[in-house]
Amino acid sequence: MTEQECLPFPSGSHFNISNLYPLKSKTVTIRKA
Repeated sequence: MTEQECLPFPSGSHFNISNLYPLKSKTVTIRKA
């Protein structure tokens, strides 16, 4: 699963994906644009 696929949010925003996908804690946080 790529960032774009699991993150339908503007790349300008940054937050911990783990907050939305606790099961995918391995997912990296969104890099600030």
